Amino acid sequence: MADITRRFGWRHLRSAPTAHIRHHKRGRLAHDGAGLSFWYRSLSAALSEVPVNDRELAMAFHARTADFQDVTVQATVTYRINDPAEAA
Repeated sequence: MADITRRFGWRHLRSAPTAHIRHHKRGRLAHDGAGLSFWYRSLSAALSEVPVNDRELAMAFHARTADFQDVTVQATVTYRINDPAEAA
């Protein structure tokens, strides 16, 4: 997750090396890459952040069978985004 601080109407974004940042300024691409740090104006900026490392999502499903027994199924989904520019 990127860290954004404010100074006199300007904003400073500092991101982790595992996050791909795209900064559009007035419809044009100003910054694009992983682990960026830059100053920007908040009124004319559009930012997007996409994780580029492996992510895991744990899930648990609860159900009841026909003979009224509780069943729990646990699953873990692991994913990675190969093209963060397209995902953003």
